[in-house]
Amino acid sequence: CLSDWSSDVCSSDLLNEYTEAIVDYTKAIEFDPKFAEAYYNRASAKSDIHDYTGAIADYTKAMEINPNDEDFYINRAMVKYMDQGDNRGAILDFTKAIEINPKCSNAVYSNRGGAKYQLKDYRGAIMDFTKSLVIDPNNRSTYFQRGLAKYYINDERGAIADFTKAIELYPKYSEAYYFRGLARLSLDQKDNGCLD
Repeated sequence: CLSDWSSDVCSSDLLNEYTEAIVDYTKAIEFDPKFAEAYYNRASAKSDIHDYTGAIADYTKAMEINPNDEDFYINRAMVKYMDQGDNRGAILDFTKAIEINPKCSNAVYSNRGGAKYQLKDYRGAIMDFTKSLVIDPNNRSTYFQRGLAKYYINDERGAIADFTKAIELYPKYSEAYYFRGLARLSLDQKDNGCLD
């Protein structure tokens, strides 16, 4: 959308595009009910217009047709995790995607770790964040998330190391400074804690 257009007009245009795409994918499905990619693409369009229940139903149908496509599980997991707060369901889907492809992207491990973190399974989250960092050792957000999980299991030294690494990767990471300061204060490192 052009910068001088109002956000309402842009949103309306996008909504129309997604709605048209849904109609087109529905026609493709009517023509070939076993067309897994059409269900997958329709699910993505439904997710974009915040029809999360419809998106999950279409991802599920795509998975029934082709149960060995990790992307179907990953995308359904993302809707569950990011849009519905269904962390347990997301963990199951991320886990299935990893079973299909153990070499999947760092984001799968990081997001599964995030879902575990939301459930206060900090040790499980740390394991997934660590796997994610093996794949992408320069992801500042994952260091920060792992630092938080360590902080909440009272591993302040481990948390400080992760927050410090996140800060090295992004020196303006204010949340990492804040939580590193809290961890340092927990260890009676008052001077350094107050500096952060």
